[in-house]
Amino acid sequence: MTPSEAGQVLMVAAAYDNRTIGETNIIAWAQAMPDISLEEGKTAVIAHYRDEVKPIMPAHIRAIVRKARNQAIEQRQQAALLASIRDRQTTASQPEQVCSECGLPKTRHHLSILAKNYPDHPWTPGQPGSHTNPSLKPATRAGRAGRPTSTHGQPLTGPSRQDLEAERHRQITALNKLITQEELAA
Repeated sequence: MTPSEAGQVLMVAAAYDNRTIGETNIIAWAQAMPDISLEEGKTAVIAHYRDEVKPIMPAHIRAIVRKARNQAIEQRQQAALLASIRDRQTTASQPEQVCSECGLPKTRHHLSILAKNYPDHPWTPGQPGSHTNPSLKPATRAGRAGRPTSTHGQPLTGPSRQDLEAERHRQITALNKLITQEELAA
């Protein structure tokens, strides 16, 4: 924030608390808030005086701006999470399009890699449980330490079903919270 911007923020504050503004006040406020924009500063002053009667100081403005920035980041993350959940729900509504072992979408490229590198993979054409024979499920057997293995004896990697279900539950809870916030805002 430049000194002229700090002066404008102080003028907004003076409209609320009748403070006197001097050159030293302007310089001090500009030095205390170098990373805050003019709009953020004005918005913070207005937000402060909605709830407070005490005179505002640069620390108050910094706290209000920090909170607003964190909320903006959280909203962007929630929007990305919502988009991710919608994508996963779309994918989940087409279970025959997702590999049960690696979770990747079943595409021609994926199938060609599987056929080439993993001839016993359950989604390789002709294998039990593959896209050509979806009624047959691939068998799993207990491997070392009771861990399930794929049909070709390789230990299954990646998150467990419990981890995936916990993540799905967390995402659904976050989505419900976001939807509730959107309904309250409307």
